[in-house]
Amino acid sequence: MKKIAILLIIITLFGCNNKTEILLPKNKGDIVLGGKNGYTENRIIFKLLSIYLKEHGYNVKEIPEIDIISGYDALKNKHIDIYGEYTGTILYALANTSESDPLKAYNIAKQRVAQDNMVLLNMSPSNNTYKIFLKKDVANKFNITTFSELTQLINNKTISPVVGAGLECIMEHLDCLDGLQKFYNFSIPEENIVILDPKRLYDALENSFIDMAVSGTAEGQRLKYDPAILIDDKNFFSAYNIAPITRQDVIDKYPELPTIINTLFDKLTQNELLKISYQIDGKNEDIIYVLRKWLQDQKLIN
Repeated sequence: MKKIAILLIIITLFGCNNKTEILLPKNKGDIVLGGKNGYTENRIIFKLLSIYLKEHGYNVKEIPEIDIISGYDALKNKHIDIYGEYTGTILYALANTSESDPLKAYNIAKQRVAQDNMVLLNMSPSNNTYKIFLKKDVANKFNITTFSELTQLINNKTISPVVGAGLECIMEHLDCLDGLQKFYNFSIPEENIVILDPKRLYDALENSFIDMAVSGTAEGQRLKYDPAILIDDKNFFSAYNIAPITRQDVIDKYPELPTIINTLFDKLTQNELLKISYQIDGKNEDIIYVLRKWLQDQKLIN
């Protein structure tokens, strides 16, 4: 009798309460989420998708620390169901090309992955392309505003900068530092190239450990020092807008998924990602706390 009474109480309290049902979402299904190596933006996208999809009722299994080749293969082979990838990386790794216009880069990337029955969902408006950063006093001293002006000073031996970059930039030979030197026709001696954690590049620049940083524009640490950003006046660097990539069969299984995820990515402007990144790297705030609060502030979750 006690069990029956308890059951009646539960039915009375919850059975006719629609608000309570909203707080207890049904499991919509399982999604295996991959997370890319590299910049803070990659960690943000990985954890943001995980929190967001869980809040929408999906059971999310996280597989962090993948790269472009293993990630794409894992997606094709159904080891993961979705991960965030840069349009520029898809162009370089899968199409052997580049494109500085964000929309054109996205369309080329979308067409390329469609050949493998993949779907590129909406890209973030934030173009985390590579740029060259200098301390403002150095840029002002030599009146440098463009890559071409920097090239002229290097070739005239007016300056011989020590250059800092992340490992990903060093390894992506044609798409980053190596290709940049060939395209603009200048040369940095190997001993003047320093590989650094992207989060430490701006500290190193501010403290004159390096003279020049090659980094993505969405790294929040730059808000701490506000360095000079040189203009890529010949449009060497490809656009790097991040977008979720999944398989067609995943969308067939969860047809509501594109709308849910596109709503999130449409809000990820560069200003928003910079602020989030700075809270995590610049202020050392907990990534889960920062992302959950941002989602709540954007009214994307309760």
